Amino acid sequence: NPADLAREGATAVLNLVQALAATAWDEQPRLWLVTRHAVAVDSTEAVAPGLTALWGLGGVIAHEHPALRCTRVDVGSFEDAEWTTALVHEIAHSTGEIQVSWRGARRWVSRLEPVALETTSRPAHVDRSGETPFRVTIEQPGVLDHLKAVQAPRRVPGPGQVEIAVEAS
Repeated sequence: NPADLAREGATAVLNLVQALAATAWDEQPRLWLVTRHAVAVDSTEAVAPGLTALWGLGGVIAHEHPALRCTRVDVGSFEDAEWTTALVHEIAHSTGEIQVSWRGARRWVSRLEPVALETTSRPAHVDRSGETPFRVTIEQPGVLDHLKAVQAPRRVPGPGQVEIAVEAS
């Protein structure tokens, strides 16, 4: 069962991190998490959800235990002999990147770059001047650009319930 394997993998990593954090080191070892298809490098790639969770756990580890320099390396396929070469290269020639994906002999890293918003993009806010209730729906699950605010009927709170007006999120 993939969910059980993902849970066991995350538990093993968590136990390892706790053990490393509890040990006195002259120099803290670097933690490397290697996954297969935990992240997509383009929109055509499928990801393994359980491994995506492990990739996310690696981000938490990097934040909470910076001395471990938790580095996540995602490889395209374990059947492909190139992944071992890529991993050895990554460890031997580390550039300090903590999120790297290898697809064949091609190396991918995360970069933020400014992008001009299209004039046809959805508004960044919802007009609340009429206090019309709304809910957020998604046209295509997994694609955040497809979030959409739509009118929804207001439901009067019942016994034991409260109503909350959200000003910003």
